[in-house]
Amino acid sequence: MTNNSNHTACLIAEEHSLKYGERPLQYAPSATIFDSVIAVPQQYLQVCRRFDQLEAIVLKINVPDGFILFAQRLESLFYLQVGIVGCENYPHSVHKAKDSKNIDTQQKKIVYGRRWLIEPSMPTSEVIQTALLAVQKAREHELREHIRVKFNGSNARATPFNTHQDIPLLTTVRDQVIRAKTYSLHETLNRITIANRQLEVQAILPLKDENVLLQLRVEGNAKNQFMFREMIERDITIVWSESSPHEFAHLLVDAIIANSHRYVMEHFTFDGLACFSTAIDPIELARFSSQSRNVSTLSTEFIKHFDAMTHNVDSIKAPQYNSGELGRKQRKKVNEENVTSGYLPSSRAHVERSAIKTQKN
Repeated sequence: MTNNSNHTACLIAEEHSLKYGERPLQYAPSATIFDSVIAVPQQYLQVCRRFDQLEAIVLKINVPDGFILFAQRLESLFYLQVGIVGCENYPHSVHKAKDSKNIDTQQKKIVYGRRWLIEPSMPTSEVIQTALLAVQKAREHELREHIRVKFNGSNARATPFNTHQDIPLLTTVRDQVIRAKTYSLHETLNRITIANRQLEVQAILPLKDENVLLQLRVEGNAKNQFMFREMIERDITIVWSESSPHEFAHLLVDAIIANSHRYVMEHFTFDGLACFSTAIDPIELARFSSQSRNVSTLSTEFIKHFDAMTHNVDSIKAPQYNSGELGRKQRKKVNEENVTSGYLPSSRAHVERSAIKTQKN
Protein backbone atom coordinates (compact mmCIF):
# COMPACT_ATOMS: atom_id res chain seq x y z
CA MET A 1 0.00 0.00 0.00
CA THR A 2 1.30 3.49 -0.82
CA ASN A 3 1.96 6.15 1.79
CA ASN A 4 -1.03 8.10 0.45
CA SER A 5 -3.28 5.04 0.87
CA ASN A 6 -1.89 4.48 4.37
CA HIS A 7 -2.73 8.07 5.26
CA THR A 8 -6.26 7.68 3.87
CA ALA A 9 -6.84 4.49 5.85
CA CYS A 10 -5.58 6.20 9.00
CA LEU A 11 -7.95 9.13 8.45
CA ILE A 12 -10.88 6.75 7.94
CA ALA A 13 -10.08 4.90 11.17
CA GLU A 14 -9.76 8.21 13.07
CA GLU A 15 -13.02 9.49 11.54
CA HIS A 16 -14.85 6.38 12.76
CA SER A 17 -13.44 6.80 16.29
CA LEU A 18 -14.59 10.43 16.48
CA LYS A 19 -17.99 9.50 15.04
CA TYR A 20 -18.46 6.90 17.77
CA GLY A 21 -17.40 9.19 20.62
CA GLU A 22 -13.72 8.29 21.02
CA ARG A 23 -10.54 10.28 20.53
CA PRO A 24 -6.86 9.35 20.92
CA LEU A 25 -5.14 10.10 24.21
CA GLN A 26 -2.39 12.70 23.99
CA TYR A 27 0.83 11.18 22.58
CA ALA A 28 -1.04 7.94 21.74
CA PRO A 29 0.97 5.62 19.44
CA SER A 30 -0.31 4.16 16.19
CA ALA A 31 -0.27 0.54 15.09
CA THR A 32 0.18 -0.87 11.61
CA ILE A 33 -2.37 -3.60 10.88
CA PHE A 34 -1.56 -6.15 8.13
CA ASP A 35 0.72 -3.54 6.48
CA SER A 36 -2.42 -1.81 5.18
CA VAL A 37 -3.99 0.29 7.93
CA ILE A 38 -2.37 2.68 10.40
CA ALA A 39 -4.55 3.55 13.36
CA VAL A 40 -4.57 4.28 17.07
CA PRO A 41 -5.78 1.05 18.75
CA GLN A 42 -8.99 1.30 20.73
CA GLN A 43 -7.34 0.73 24.12
CA TYR A 44 -5.56 4.06 23.59
CA LEU A 45 -8.76 5.98 22.87
CA GLN A 46 -10.61 8.02 25.47
CA VAL A 47 -14.40 7.73 25.43
CA CYS A 48 -16.61 10.78 25.69
CA ARG A 49 -19.81 9.67 23.97
CA ARG A 50 -22.96 11.60 23.16
CA PHE A 51 -26.24 9.80 22.61
CA ASP A 52 -26.21 10.46 18.86
CA GLN A 53 -22.78 8.81 18.73
CA LEU A 54 -24.21 5.71 20.42
CA GLU A 55 -26.95 5.75 17.79
CA ALA A 56 -24.25 5.91 15.09
CA ILE A 57 -22.75 2.67 16.45
CA VAL A 58 -26.11 0.88 16.63
CA LEU A 59 -26.93 2.05 13.09
CA LYS A 60 -23.98 -0.02 11.84
CA ILE A 61 -25.26 -3.18 13.56
CA ASN A 62 -27.54 -5.67 11.81
CA VAL A 63 -29.19 -8.46 13.80
CA PRO A 64 -31.09 -11.64 12.80
CA ASP A 65 -34.67 -11.46 11.61
CA GLY A 66 -37.23 -11.24 14.37
CA PHE A 67 -35.17 -8.83 16.48
CA ILE A 68 -34.79 -5.04 16.50
CA LEU A 69 -31.98 -3.26 18.35
CA PHE A 70 -32.73 0.05 20.08
CA ALA A 71 -30.42 2.66 21.61
CA GLN A 72 -32.22 4.41 24.47
CA ARG A 73 -31.55 6.80 27.31
CA LEU A 74 -33.01 7.39 30.74
CA GLU A 75 -31.94 10.77 32.03
CA SER A 76 -28.12 10.64 31.85
CA LEU A 77 -27.92 6.84 31.38
CA PHE A 78 -27.60 5.19 27.95
CA TYR A 79 -28.73 1.64 27.32
CA LEU A 80 -29.49 -0.91 24.61
CA GLN A 81 -32.73 -2.83 24.35
CA VAL A 82 -33.89 -5.59 22.02
CA GLY A 83 -37.36 -5.76 20.53
CA ILE A 84 -38.56 -9.32 19.87
CA VAL A 85 -41.08 -9.83 17.08
CA GLY A 86 -43.10 -13.03 17.01
CA CYS A 87 -46.30 -14.80 17.87
CA GLU A 88 -47.72 -15.27 21.37
CA ASN A 89 -45.82 -18.04 23.15
CA TYR A 90 -48.62 -18.69 25.65
CA PRO A 91 -51.88 -18.15 23.70
CA HIS A 92 -53.93 -20.28 26.09
CA SER A 93 -52.51 -19.26 29.44
CA VAL A 94 -54.88 -18.92 32.39
CA HIS A 95 -55.12 -15.12 32.33
CA LYS A 96 -56.16 -15.26 28.65
CA ALA A 97 -58.61 -18.13 28.96
CA LYS A 98 -61.72 -15.99 28.52
CA ASP A 99 -60.55 -14.71 25.14
CA SER A 100 -58.67 -17.83 24.03
CA LYS A 101 -61.15 -18.55 21.24
CA ASN A 102 -60.48 -15.16 19.70
CA ILE A 103 -56.68 -15.29 19.86
CA ASP A 104 -54.92 -15.35 16.50
CA THR A 105 -51.85 -17.44 17.29
CA GLN A 106 -50.21 -16.29 14.04
CA GLN A 107 -50.64 -12.58 14.72
CA LYS A 108 -47.25 -10.98 15.31
CA LYS A 109 -46.56 -8.89 18.38
CA ILE A 110 -43.49 -7.11 19.74
CA VAL A 111 -42.14 -7.38 23.27
CA TYR A 112 -38.91 -6.06 24.75
CA GLY A 113 -35.96 -7.52 26.59
CA ARG A 114 -34.10 -6.13 29.56
CA ARG A 115 -32.10 -2.90 29.46
CA TRP A 116 -28.36 -3.26 28.91
CA LEU A 117 -26.42 -0.39 30.46
CA ILE A 118 -23.82 1.36 28.31
CA GLU A 119 -21.30 2.84 30.72
CA PRO A 120 -19.79 6.26 29.88
CA SER A 121 -16.30 4.75 29.48
CA MET A 122 -17.38 1.76 27.34
CA PRO A 123 -15.31 1.44 24.12
CA THR A 124 -17.10 0.91 20.83
CA SER A 125 -16.07 -2.75 20.66
CA GLU A 126 -17.67 -3.39 24.06
CA VAL A 127 -20.87 -1.63 22.93
CA ILE A 128 -20.96 -4.00 19.94
CA GLN A 129 -20.34 -7.03 22.16
CA THR A 130 -23.06 -5.85 24.56
CA ALA A 131 -25.45 -5.66 21.60
CA LEU A 132 -24.48 -9.20 20.59
CA LEU A 133 -25.09 -10.49 24.13
CA ALA A 134 -28.42 -8.66 24.32
CA VAL A 135 -29.66 -10.33 21.13
CA GLN A 136 -28.34 -13.74 22.20
CA LYS A 137 -30.12 -13.56 25.55
CA ALA A 138 -33.34 -12.25 23.98
CA ARG A 139 -33.35 -15.15 21.53
CA GLU A 140 -32.50 -17.58 24.32
CA HIS A 141 -35.47 -16.24 26.29
CA GLU A 142 -37.79 -17.01 23.39
CA LEU A 143 -36.22 -20.40 22.77
CA ARG A 144 -36.67 -21.49 26.39
CA GLU A 145 -40.39 -20.75 26.10
CA HIS A 146 -40.63 -23.12 23.12
CA ILE A 147 -39.12 -26.11 24.95
CA ARG A 148 -42.08 -28.05 26.35
CA VAL A 149 -41.99 -31.13 28.56
CA LYS A 150 -44.83 -33.57 29.26
CA PHE A 151 -45.08 -33.96 33.03
CA ASN A 152 -47.77 -36.59 33.57
CA GLY A 153 -49.51 -39.47 31.83
CA SER A 154 -51.71 -37.23 29.73
CA ASN A 155 -50.54 -34.75 27.11
CA ALA A 156 -50.22 -31.91 29.61
CA ARG A 157 -47.02 -30.00 28.87
CA ALA A 158 -45.25 -27.00 30.38
CA THR A 159 -42.09 -24.98 29.78
CA PRO A 160 -39.77 -25.90 32.69
CA PHE A 161 -36.76 -24.06 31.26
CA ASN A 162 -38.48 -20.69 30.84
CA THR A 163 -37.06 -17.65 32.65
CA HIS A 164 -40.26 -16.85 34.55
CA GLN A 165 -40.08 -19.61 37.15
CA ASP A 166 -40.86 -18.48 40.70
CA ILE A 167 -37.45 -19.28 42.19
CA PRO A 168 -38.17 -18.22 45.81
CA LEU A 169 -41.26 -20.45 45.72
CA LEU A 170 -39.24 -23.26 44.13
CA THR A 171 -36.91 -23.34 47.13
CA THR A 172 -39.84 -24.33 49.34
CA VAL A 173 -40.37 -27.59 47.43
CA ARG A 174 -36.73 -28.52 46.87
CA ASP A 175 -37.22 -32.12 48.01
CA GLN A 176 -39.81 -32.69 45.29
CA VAL A 177 -37.78 -31.29 42.39
CA ILE A 178 -34.21 -32.48 42.99
CA ARG A 179 -33.75 -35.68 40.98
CA ALA A 180 -37.25 -36.81 41.83
CA LYS A 181 -37.40 -39.53 39.16
CA THR A 182 -35.17 -41.14 36.57
CA TYR A 183 -36.33 -41.58 32.99
CA SER A 184 -34.77 -43.49 30.12
CA LEU A 185 -33.37 -41.65 27.12
CA HIS A 186 -36.25 -42.81 24.95
CA GLU A 187 -38.90 -41.69 27.44
CA THR A 188 -37.21 -38.32 27.98
CA LEU A 189 -37.09 -37.63 24.24
CA ASN A 190 -40.76 -38.56 23.90
CA ARG A 191 -41.63 -36.05 26.61
CA ILE A 192 -39.78 -33.10 25.02
CA THR A 193 -40.92 -30.96 22.10
CA ILE A 194 -39.46 -27.78 20.65
CA ALA A 195 -42.07 -25.50 19.09
CA ASN A 196 -44.37 -28.57 19.02
CA ARG A 197 -41.77 -30.62 17.12
CA GLN A 198 -40.24 -33.89 18.28
CA LEU A 199 -36.53 -34.62 18.42
CA GLU A 200 -35.16 -37.32 16.13
CA VAL A 201 -32.05 -39.36 16.97
CA GLN A 202 -29.57 -39.18 14.09
CA ALA A 203 -26.76 -41.21 15.67
CA ILE A 204 -25.55 -42.67 18.98
CA LEU A 205 -21.84 -43.30 19.41
CA PRO A 206 -20.52 -45.08 22.53
CA LEU A 207 -17.52 -43.45 24.19
CA LYS A 208 -15.41 -44.56 27.13
CA ASP A 209 -16.45 -44.34 30.80
CA GLU A 210 -20.16 -44.89 30.08
CA ASN A 211 -20.32 -41.74 27.97
CA VAL A 212 -22.20 -41.61 24.70
CA LEU A 213 -22.29 -39.04 21.92
CA LEU A 214 -25.79 -38.29 20.64
CA GLN A 215 -26.69 -36.45 17.47
CA LEU A 216 -30.24 -35.14 17.45
CA ARG A 217 -32.28 -33.02 15.09
CA VAL A 218 -35.65 -31.31 15.33
CA GLU A 219 -38.07 -32.94 12.93
CA GLY A 220 -39.56 -30.83 10.15
CA ASN A 221 -38.71 -28.83 7.07
CA ALA A 222 -36.60 -25.68 7.17
CA LYS A 223 -38.88 -24.16 4.54
CA ASN A 224 -41.72 -24.03 7.04
CA GLN A 225 -42.07 -20.99 9.26
CA PHE A 226 -39.81 -21.71 12.20
CA MET A 227 -37.94 -19.13 14.25
CA PHE A 228 -35.11 -21.46 15.23
CA ARG A 229 -34.01 -22.68 11.82
CA GLU A 230 -30.58 -23.81 13.00
CA MET A 231 -32.12 -26.76 14.86
CA ILE A 232 -33.46 -28.13 11.57
CA GLU A 233 -30.45 -27.22 9.48
CA ARG A 234 -27.80 -28.69 11.81
CA ASP A 235 -27.56 -31.50 14.37
CA ILE A 236 -27.65 -30.98 18.12
CA THR A 237 -24.65 -32.82 19.58
CA ILE A 238 -24.50 -33.94 23.21
CA VAL A 239 -21.96 -35.93 25.19
CA TRP A 240 -23.94 -37.63 27.94
CA SER A 241 -23.17 -40.12 30.70
CA GLU A 242 -25.57 -43.06 30.93
CA SER A 243 -24.78 -43.20 34.65
CA SER A 244 -26.43 -39.76 35.06
CA PRO A 245 -29.72 -40.03 33.16
CA HIS A 246 -31.27 -37.10 35.05
CA GLU A 247 -28.76 -34.74 33.38
CA PHE A 248 -29.84 -35.47 29.82
CA ALA A 249 -32.64 -32.88 29.48
CA HIS A 250 -30.42 -30.17 30.98
CA LEU A 251 -27.52 -31.03 28.66
CA LEU A 252 -29.95 -30.98 25.73
CA VAL A 253 -31.14 -27.48 26.61
CA ASP A 254 -27.52 -26.32 27.05
CA ALA A 255 -26.68 -27.62 23.57
CA ILE A 256 -29.76 -26.05 21.99
CA ILE A 257 -28.93 -22.68 23.55
CA ALA A 258 -25.29 -22.95 22.42
CA ASN A 259 -26.50 -23.53 18.85
CA SER A 260 -28.79 -20.51 19.16
CA HIS A 261 -25.92 -18.32 20.36
CA ARG A 262 -23.79 -19.50 17.46
CA TYR A 263 -26.64 -18.73 15.03
CA VAL A 264 -26.76 -15.14 16.31
CA MET A 265 -22.98 -14.82 15.98
CA GLU A 266 -23.16 -15.94 12.36
CA HIS A 267 -25.92 -13.45 11.49
CA PHE A 268 -24.85 -10.46 13.61
CA THR A 269 -22.83 -7.90 11.65
CA PHE A 270 -21.13 -4.60 12.33
CA ASP A 271 -20.41 -2.41 9.32
CA GLY A 272 -21.18 -5.40 7.09
CA LEU A 273 -18.74 -7.79 8.79
CA ALA A 274 -19.94 -10.86 10.70
CA CYS A 275 -17.14 -10.22 13.17
CA PHE A 276 -18.02 -13.15 15.48
CA SER A 277 -18.53 -15.70 12.70
CA THR A 278 -16.59 -18.94 12.29
CA ALA A 279 -15.61 -17.50 8.89
CA ILE A 280 -13.08 -15.36 10.77
CA ASP A 281 -9.70 -17.11 10.59
CA PRO A 282 -8.46 -17.57 14.19
CA ILE A 283 -4.82 -17.48 13.07
CA GLU A 284 -5.24 -14.15 11.30
CA LEU A 285 -7.33 -12.88 14.21
CA ALA A 286 -4.45 -13.74 16.53
CA ARG A 287 -2.14 -11.77 14.23
CA PHE A 288 -4.58 -8.85 14.25
CA SER A 289 -4.78 -8.98 18.06
CA SER A 290 -1.01 -8.98 18.40
CA GLN A 291 -0.55 -6.08 15.98
CA SER A 292 -3.28 -3.96 17.56
CA ARG A 293 -2.45 -4.64 21.21
CA ASN A 294 1.32 -5.10 21.37
CA VAL A 295 2.50 -1.60 20.50
CA SER A 296 6.13 -1.35 21.57
CA THR A 297 6.84 2.38 21.26
CA LEU A 298 5.21 4.10 24.23
CA SER A 299 6.49 7.49 25.34
CA THR A 300 6.78 8.45 29.01
CA GLU A 301 4.29 11.28 28.44
CA PHE A 302 1.75 8.89 26.94
CA ILE A 303 2.10 6.34 29.75
CA LYS A 304 1.18 9.04 32.27
CA HIS A 305 -2.01 9.86 30.36
CA PHE A 306 -2.83 6.18 29.82
CA ASP A 307 -2.33 5.27 33.50
CA ALA A 308 -4.52 8.19 34.56
CA MET A 309 -7.28 7.12 32.19
CA THR A 310 -7.25 3.46 33.25
CA HIS A 311 -7.22 4.49 36.92
CA ASN A 312 -10.27 6.71 36.41
CA VAL A 313 -12.13 4.01 34.46
CA ASP A 314 -11.36 1.16 36.86
CA SER A 315 -11.68 3.02 40.16
CA ILE A 316 -15.10 4.48 39.36
CA LYS A 317 -16.45 0.95 38.78
CA ALA A 318 -15.55 -0.18 42.29
CA PRO A 319 -18.80 -0.50 44.27
CA GLN A 320 -19.51 0.25 47.91
CA TYR A 321 -19.92 -2.47 50.47
CA ASN A 322 -23.55 -2.90 51.33
CA SER A 323 -24.70 -2.30 54.87
CA GLY A 324 -25.81 -4.89 57.40
CA GLU A 325 -25.55 -8.63 56.91
CA LEU A 326 -24.96 -8.39 53.15
CA GLY A 327 -22.00 -6.05 53.69
CA ARG A 328 -20.52 -8.43 56.26
CA LYS A 329 -20.91 -11.30 53.81
CA GLN A 330 -19.11 -9.30 51.10
CA ARG A 331 -16.22 -8.33 53.40
CA LYS A 332 -15.88 -11.92 54.58
CA LYS A 333 -15.68 -13.13 50.97
CA VAL A 334 -13.05 -10.52 50.05
CA ASN A 335 -10.96 -11.54 53.06
CA GLU A 336 -11.31 -15.25 52.29
CA GLU A 337 -10.17 -14.63 48.72
CA ASN A 338 -7.08 -12.81 50.08
CA VAL A 339 -7.52 -9.86 47.71
CA THR A 340 -4.39 -7.68 47.87
CA SER A 341 -4.57 -5.52 44.73
CA GLY A 342 -7.02 -3.92 42.35
CA TYR A 343 -9.78 -1.60 43.54
CA LEU A 344 -11.44 -2.82 46.70
CA PRO A 345 -15.06 -1.94 47.45
CA SER A 346 -15.34 1.16 49.61
CA SER A 347 -17.35 1.65 52.78
CA ARG A 348 -20.24 4.10 52.80
CA ALA A 349 -18.55 6.09 55.56
CA HIS A 350 -15.43 6.51 53.41
CA VAL A 351 -17.52 7.72 50.46
CA GLU A 352 -19.41 10.18 52.66
CA ARG A 353 -16.16 11.56 54.13
CA SER A 354 -14.73 11.95 50.62
CA ALA A 355 -17.84 13.82 49.49
CA ILE A 356 -17.67 16.17 52.50
CA LYS A 357 -13.98 16.81 51.87
CA THR A 358 -14.69 17.58 48.20
CA GLN A 359 -17.44 20.04 49.14
CA LYS A 360 -15.14 21.86 51.58
CA ASN A 361 -12.45 22.17 48.93
